Amino acid sequence: MSENPISADNQQERFRKIVFDEHFKWYLTGFVDGEGSFCLSIKKHPTAKFGWQIDPSFYLYQHEQHLWILEAVKDFFSAGSIHRKSNPGTVFTYALHGIGHARTKVIPFFQHYPLRVKSRTFSLFVEALELMSQKVHHTREGFERVVRLAHQLNTMGKGRKWSLETIFEKSSETTRQTHAQRMEMI
Repeated sequence: MSENPISADNQQERFRKIVFDEHFKWYLTGFVDGEGSFCLSIKKHPTAKFGWQIDPSFYLYQHEQHLWILEAVKDFFSAGSIHRKSNPGTVFTYALHGIGHARTKVIPFFQHYPLRVKSRTFSLFVEALELMSQKVHHTREGFERVVRLAHQLNTMGKGRKWSLETIFEKSSETTRQTHAQRMEMI
């Protein structure tokens, strides 16, 4: 057994002792306020109606020394995955993707245990998910509305690959091409 107080054995022991009580739930809210994020990723997708896929995700980050807390969160939500970030390689990410998990796990939890620091971001995330649940993003106007919400979630644009102009320009081109293909079939 290691003398190191941060050994894997000690981490596992702490993880086994975690009880998902009110204290843990409020702890989780504070932890997410500091180390979490809500995201609507926009990715090129050739078969999507407007050429783009919108993927709602919830992330939580932690140094490898405290990986056990991400494992506890994964166990608490009974979903998601954990992976090592490429840069820096000492940080791990807990990720919960998809509209289903967002609506059934993430949103209800944070509505009951509200965030303080990230309350506005969470509200935008909820608004976008409500629109997506109603399939509003399947219309041109609804798609643009959800994409604008996605860009508001992270106003600094960290990690943002596509500008609004690029997305709307390419989605218009995809719509024109799809319409032209349908007309050729007639």
